[in-house]
Amino acid sequence: MDLSLIKNKSKVMKFGHITIDDKIIFYKRKLVYAFTNLKPFLPGHVLLVPTRVEKNYSNLTETEVMELWISAKNIAENLKKYYHTDSVQMSIQDGKEAGQTVEHCHIHLIPIPEGYTSKGVDNEERKPRTLEEMAQEAEIYKQNFIFN
Repeated sequence: MDLSLIKNKSKVMKFGHITIDDKIIFYKRKLVYAFTNLKPFLPGHVLLVPTRVEKNYSNLTETEVMELWISAKNIAENLKKYYHTDSVQMSIQDGKEAGQTVEHCHIHLIPIPEGYTSKGVDNEERKPRTLEEMAQEAEIYKQNFIFN
């Protein structure tokens, strides 16, 4: 018997300051796990988190980021099948002003049913910017951002 599996199963999982009961965890990998949401936006709304408690996405290791997004893809595919939809919203609220309420980076995965109307990020009511405005912003980023 592999004792490392037993230790991993009985390990207390934390979501920020909150202890997560193993009964609500439905997906576990070495660096991430997913659990059902206490206050779902829509049926099937789940949370995917790094095992290591880290408030900000930018502080995750590259390995954690890879495992997080590979897991998000896998969970999203399963949510689509289970909820018979072609749409899943994935979002990260990184910081208080972005709406983050638990200081632990996490991805919201929300299956969106057919016919559901959401104004969302791509809200058609907002006035589109000009190419010049967008190019000006891109230039600022090119001059001021440092990429690894």
